[in-house]
Amino acid sequence: MEHEFAAELERQYGPLLGGEALRQALGYPSRASLRQAYYQQRIPIPVFKIPRRRGFFALTREVAQWLCAVRLKGTAERRAG
Repeated sequence: MEHEFAAELERQYGPLLGGEALRQALGYPSRASLRQAYYQQRIPIPVFKIPRRRGFFALTREVAQWLCAVRLKGTAERRAG
């Protein structure tokens, strides 16, 4: 499942996620909340800046891996509970 999901995200967004797409994928309600999480080092995946580019970026594949891991953890917790 993870490989197919990552491939679909990469097809849709390319190898990097940034801006609004990154904010939505990580589930932050606003750009300000994403920025605050970045400066407080609370973003659950590696996020970086690119020189002479605005905002933050992450590798699409790492976002997909994180989303799949969160989903699997939530599913396992529901089954165990």
